[in-house]
Parts: sequence; C-alpha cells; structure tokens
Amino acid sequence: MDERRRVIKYQFDKGCFNLSFSDMMETFVVAMHDADQFLSFLHSLSDMGAAMRKVITKTVTNPEIYENLTSGIYNYVEIL
Repeated sequence: MDERRRVIKYQFDKGCFNLSFSDMMETFVVAMHDADQFLSFLHSLSDMGAAMRKVITKTVTNPEIYENLTSGIYNYVEIL
C-alpha cells in the first residue's frame, strides 16, 4: 500500500493529474523505472553482508530518514 501512496504522491507532486492518459502512463512508467533502479541498488548493497542489511533496514524503516533521503533525490531530479 505504501508504494501506491508514493506513486500517487509522486504523480500529484509532478502535476500528473492534469495530464492526458498517455502522459500520465508515461510518468507512471518513469516512476516505476526509478523504483526498479532504487530496489536494484538496495539489492546490490545487501550483497555486502549483514552489517549493510542492518543499516539499510534501519534507514528505510525510519520514516523521517527515508523521507529526507528520497526528497533529496526528487529535488535533484527537478533541478535537471
């Protein structure tokens, strides 16, 4: 459920609800691609061992840290 909320928030923040269906689907595909890259990155980090998995778990389960990290990513993308 949280993933759906994040996708909807992402689309709302980008003004996707004012777009045509095809534009909204393109934005959705981009968001899913970004999420896939993020998950692939987490998998590569988890391959480093138990200590890294512990850090990842604490980071992504702490809402404040997670929000700060992900908002930085989106702010950087908006600048480009």
